[in-house]
Amino acid sequence: LKNVLLIESNLKFINDKPYEYIKILSSKLVIEDNLQYDDEALLTIKKMRSLLVNPGMSKRMRAFEAHIFVYTYTTELNILSHRCDFAQTENLILFIQGQIVRLGNLISEKEKKVFYYNFATIYFYLSKDKLAYKWLLKTIETQRGYSYDLTFFARLMKLLILFERNDMEYLWKISKKELNELSDCSVYEELFLLLKRFFTNLKSDPGKTTILHELTVLKKGILQSLKSPKNKNMLSDFDLLCWIEGQLTNKKMSTLLRENYKRSIK
Repeated sequence: LKNVLLIESNLKFINDKPYEYIKILSSKLVIEDNLQYDDEALLTIKKMRSLLVNPGMSKRMRAFEAHIFVYTYTTELNILSHRCDFAQTENLILFIQGQIVRLGNLISEKEKKVFYYNFATIYFYLSKDKLAYKWLLKTIETQRGYSYDLTFFARLMKLLILFERNDMEYLWKISKKELNELSDCSVYEELFLLLKRFFTNLKSDPGKTTILHELTVLKKGILQSLKSPKNKNMLSDFDLLCWIEGQLTNKKMSTLLRENYKRSIK
């Protein structure tokens, strides 16, 4: 923060070394996003985007346009999702998709993977499973081996969508393969074992009573696992507990997320 204030008090530095200013703002934005300092992050986003339309700097900033795009729109998506403002989030997704096409290879495959995963997660929260499934497949197929945590939850959401479709026969056909892929991600071992038990037990007895029981067991197991310091950020990329609660109460995830958010800001 001190570095940002120091630089912003020296316009000559910004004009002479805009990339250094962008790097500092980008680092600041990542910290604000991780700490969910939403208002501060939105202000930083405004500063970064203003450089692209500054009459004296716009041409020089074109080289950094893709960098600014990735950092600011990834964070804005996170903020809108965190605030459960899903109407604006959907509109923003459509805009971002167009910009990804326009910027093309200026955006790396790794960066696209993060966008694809965010699209899938938001559509899944909104119970738009076809769109979620589409972006989950793109997430899984893009840069295999990169970002194991995103790939882990993308594969998990794929299984959950098939579970929601109530096509158990098809789910059993691919669950073994997908569970093996989850294991290969080498992250969240405790959660993987809980999920393996969940899907294995449902395969043996897919009745409603068993489903409700296994969902409750899965929820308790996750809550216990989250008590461990090493697992405290385990569900930061996907609110699996909210999905379980939705299945137990027959409520949409988007509704539960809004209710949770409203309680958190009281």
